[in-house]
Amino acid sequence: MDFDAASRQTMRLGDGRALGYGEYGDLNGHPCMFFHGTPGSRYQASILNEPAGRCGIRVIAPERPGYGLSDFLPGRGFTDWAKDVGELADHLGLSRFAVMGVSGGGGYACACAAVMPERLTSVVLVAAMGPATKEARQGMRASNRFGMAVFDRAPGLAARMLKWNQAQAIKRLSQGKSPESRGMAKADREMLRRPEVLAWFLRDYTAAGQRGIEGRIRDLENYCSPWEFRLVDVGVRVSLFHGEQDTTVPVAVARKLAAAIPHCEATYFPGEGHLFLFDHREETLRPVAEL
Repeated sequence: MDFDAASRQTMRLGDGRALGYGEYGDLNGHPCMFFHGTPGSRYQASILNEPAGRCGIRVIAPERPGYGLSDFLPGRGFTDWAKDVGELADHLGLSRFAVMGVSGGGGYACACAAVMPERLTSVVLVAAMGPATKEARQGMRASNRFGMAVFDRAPGLAARMLKWNQAQAIKRLSQGKSPESRGMAKADREMLRRPEVLAWFLRDYTAAGQRGIEGRIRDLENYCSPWEFRLVDVGVRVSLFHGEQDTTVPVAVARKLAAAIPHCEATYFPGEGHLFLFDHREETLRPVAEL
């Protein structure tokens, strides 16, 4: 596989917008759409390249509007993303496929399962975010709670803070240093000492922000607002994985998602934080392979 070419692709959607995406793993394998976190890009899925290849899975990682190579769409919601994913699947000739939502990609995976369950073979949620209610924010690290509180009251100020924070994170990563990690789980702080993890973050963050922060802001708006679909309408088998020590998306959020989604099998990792995917790649891919 030409890794660089496969990881940098675009298509034109019906309304003329560009949609960026990357492909990893076994390009002849069972297709799985990977929805990146907030912020994120197509490169986030690159950590699954080798295990997906071994498992016979084709990972397709589209970038939401405003991230990476994808044109921004003002006011886009969760269900708008499901339409984009359907167009991408048609473009690639896929009648059915799995979806994996990581962190801020979780709500978008659930939306696809509620809007077009007939096209999905399975859903995997990895450290997935749920509705950002006051209850959900209680277990978050202080910096996240503060950022969401500012976003609620002064969106303009929050946008400026996000822009500054993203620039600082990229600066630190380019120097081989960890981005701001105060309040993170011990397992996450240890993960951020690995050079390969820092290099992965640098590539992903740089690509995610190449069009600015509008995509990230829209993600936050969606999570902080009532969702356009009901979790009870998720009509596909769901496998949920979450770290019990996660302070980015508290485990209470995962437990609430698992209770609300029909046919949800939840796996919780004791002692793990938000970044457990690095050490549990094949385990999280297994529900996609077991068809």
